[in-house]
Amino acid sequence: MFAQSANDSLKFAEETYSQNVYSSSYNKKLNVNSLKLFLNYGFQSDDYFLGVNEEFNSTVLKSSTKNIRDEQRLSIIGETGITNYLRTGIYVDNYIYSDDRSIAINKAFDSKADIYLKIIPMEGLKLTPFLGYISNEQSGEINNGLNYGAELSTKRIKLSDQFFTANGFFRNEDISPRKNFDRFLKLDLESRLENDFQNLISVQYSSQKKDFYFTADSILSEKFNVNNNIQSRNETIYSIRDNLNFTAFRNRLFLNLRGRLDWREIERNTRYKDFNRPSASLLDTRISELKIQLNSDLQYRSDWFNSDLRFFIEEEDEKHEPVRIEELDNIFFEERLEDEKRKNNISNLATISSNSSFRIGDNDLLNISLLHRKLIYDTPSSDNFDDRDELLSIFSLKYLKKINALFDFFVQLEGNVNHVVYLFSERSGNNNIRRVLKLSAGGDYRTKSLITFNEVEISANYTVYDFEQLNPNLRSFVFRQFAFRDSSTVNFSERISLKINGYLKLSEQGDFSWSNFSSKPERYLRETFLDAMINRRYYNLNLGIGFRYFSLGTFRFRNLSEKTKIAEYLSYGPITEIYFRIRNKIDIGFRGWFEFISTESNEKKELTNFSLNLTWNI
Repeated sequence: MFAQSANDSLKFAEETYSQNVYSSSYNKKLNVNSLKLFLNYGFQSDDYFLGVNEEFNSTVLKSSTKNIRDEQRLSIIGETGITNYLRTGIYVDNYIYSDDRSIAINKAFDSKADIYLKIIPMEGLKLTPFLGYISNEQSGEINNGLNYGAELSTKRIKLSDQFFTANGFFRNEDISPRKNFDRFLKLDLESRLENDFQNLISVQYSSQKKDFYFTADSILSEKFNVNNNIQSRNETIYSIRDNLNFTAFRNRLFLNLRGRLDWREIERNTRYKDFNRPSASLLDTRISELKIQLNSDLQYRSDWFNSDLRFFIEEEDEKHEPVRIEELDNIFFEERLEDEKRKNNISNLATISSNSSFRIGDNDLLNISLLHRKLIYDTPSSDNFDDRDELLSIFSLKYLKKINALFDFFVQLEGNVNHVVYLFSERSGNNNIRRVLKLSAGGDYRTKSLITFNEVEISANYTVYDFEQLNPNLRSFVFRQFAFRDSSTVNFSERISLKINGYLKLSEQGDFSWSNFSSKPERYLRETFLDAMINRRYYNLNLGIGFRYFSLGTFRFRNLSEKTKIAEYLSYGPITEIYFRIRNKIDIGFRGWFEFISTESNEKKELTNFSLNLTWNI
């Protein structure tokens, strides 16, 4: 896995096209067909750069009606050097969305063509102003106009004993009657005190405004001579972060302290309003959110003991309010103000967790994980009854034993307790305690001719409502399950092997009484899955053929012990796969299976499922 970098928001950065790869996949499962295509290519020489990025997704859903949804984005960039400090280029971006359903926005496109200058006054600093043309369609209306702005990016610039990094842009889209803009700026200042301390301070600002069409009613259409009304969404975020790292005891002890302050404001405005029909719905709204986070992570590493201890605290205050309009009577403002106040909330979240591993000799490992979380959720409005407290505790104890060079054995005990308490009687019927306990054991056996992993698991979920005796619609319940899983590979030779994957799950659900720890079983499930395939490998070609089986039986209990079948689903059929690699650059894979399906009602049908994948490392 990898984390995103800040450069992915910059349109003219060469790093976006650094990985040369093409991939495509087609999947058909049940009544859903999906096609995905992806291309990323970049070519760099001393004087020229060319980059291409394309993503295409298409989904066809066949039910009582057929639905087709397509989404495609293509961007092409080309630039050439004029001098060592100045480059120029062209950037083209095209986005198309299409959905044949009758929804508000079922068709849209956005096409841009920009000319830009890349100014490099010093190594590691780039300033890129641009000017272009944009054509946009939404809700059946096409708007054209200018697209202009600039981007700024720096690599790590050394300032005395500190390092400075900046990334930012501003973009304007003047597609009258809509006007969109996007602003972003992030500044990082990294300090190092010898080799033990490292401090990173980040300041970030972003502001974005988007105008959207939505259908206007007949009176607005006639009054303003428009087919669609316009809603604007303007979001502004201010963020300050500080990250302090400390290392001691010869790189055995690590301490990380993080703090973060975020302020976000969202405004929603409607362009056309008819004040001849006054109502509270004409008022625009504003959301203000303040969030504070404190986080610490303490790690210790040694030859026989590793441990992590983490603390996390977050407080969030969210407020909703209408925007006053002079043309509208104050009584409507007060009415909307009361409605918006119901959405206000304050939440406090605190979490402490730890994970420790003890190496006992050369062949034994003990792992202990603990987590405790508390959430306090308050709503200031007297008309909102969502106020609640939540407590969650999780533990895990795992013992791993290396029997010999071929066999590893493990046993694990896991559990959690979650208590939810609503403070007001209007919702206190949902108060409950959920207790989950799980015991599992298994082994991993590896030889040249046999590789197998097996696991047995027993789990129980007890959910108890606090006031079920006052509400006949609430019933505490228990859910118990036994599961056996197997994954094995038998190598008959260097080129021929047998792969088996399967599981068996037996589940029981019923009413439960915690006071005397007794249950009344109501439903029983039996689920079986088997996937067995013989594979033949010939150099870079792998061929497989086998059998796939799945069944799900549902039973009701009669007289607490006698089970009566009420439903059964059975699916079985042949399965095949083909994988081919060409010179470690192109991978082609095909997997498909044919199902013969039958149910309890003797309904029978046949279904084809398959997937085709192609990856080319250019």
